[in-house]
Amino acid sequence: MTIKIDRKIVKYQVQKPEDQPQDKAAGKAADKAAEARAAVQPLAWPDALYRLGDLLLNVGPEERAAAAEHFKAALAANPRHGLALAGLGQIEEQAGRRPEALADYEKAVQLAPDEPYAHYLLGSCLLEQAREGSRGAVAERDGQGDHGGQVRQGGAPAERAAAELARTAELAPDFADAWVRLGLALLSYDPASQRTMTALETAQRLQPARADVTVNLASSYARRGERQKAAAMIERARAVGASPEQLAQVREALLLADRDDAGKLVAAGKIEEAIPILERVAAGTQIKDVAELVAADLGRLRQALKNLLAVVQHHDALGQPHHGRHDVLDHDEAEAVRVQAAQDRDGTECPSFQFGKAI
Repeated sequence: MTIKIDRKIVKYQVQKPEDQPQDKAAGKAADKAAEARAAVQPLAWPDALYRLGDLLLNVGPEERAAAAEHFKAALAANPRHGLALAGLGQIEEQAGRRPEALADYEKAVQLAPDEPYAHYLLGSCLLEQAREGSRGAVAERDGQGDHGGQVRQGGAPAERAAAELARTAELAPDFADAWVRLGLALLSYDPASQRTMTALETAQRLQPARADVTVNLASSYARRGERQKAAAMIERARAVGASPEQLAQVREALLLADRDDAGKLVAAGKIEEAIPILERVAAGTQIKDVAELVAADLGRLRQALKNLLAVVQHHDALGQPHHGRHDVLDHDEAEAVRVQAAQDRDGTECPSFQFGKAI
């Protein structure tokens, strides 16, 4: 393989003639300072090879073979070039060979622990694995093996993805898509945490024109019961072209928050206040599973309310005192509705979030 690189030195004119100092001594000093500022810093040979490979890889599938040659040449010049190994991992991933890609990415972050892009590639690959429900092996950082080597079993892909993407964001705080993917990873297993909200809010601040990012934040606000913030995000989502399906996702999240509120009312013995809320949820939801759950809630609560009223009327007919509806409420029925509503709010039956396409 022959790789030709133009090694010519380019000289830059950094000041206009009329801007040149008149004093010769001052002029020489200014020239030296300007030359220092304009000096071209040469890339190390392995870095140059990697960057050329990366450029080729982004041209299109037809240049993958050439990109691989550059990455391999970079590794031949520097066997510890983590980004070059990550480049080979990208080629494996694009070819649909995820286990091989993960092995490359794992080794890459070992070789280049402070390179945000290596962590980003590993985290993104793990996130895709989590989204697809893959049961494939995931490499652990055990310092063993190399490209194409054995891969040991690791932890849950979503949690490992979040760890790698969080490291990316730490190393490169303005890396917008790292925050987007970190938010998605955290939503899959820790949706209610402040850490998740911070990731989603940062992603939306850095990518305000992405409808999917804005919708995810709006849905999370809705699920937390922060209706004013959710409403503001819905308007922003509309402004950036969110689809009717995406906006419907936010409305479903708001309905689940309403169901959670109804569950709290039931737990407090306020069945009559909870029933109209659940009726509104039942009428508004477009998700079959949620509609069936709410219908079951309403059936139990209406029966409980009927029984409750019968007890009250019986006590009144006998002239016996009673201590109000809260004391005679069937605790098991109330707790069942409250717990189910809380589970749904935390993601058991909630609509899925929008997974944005990486830029």
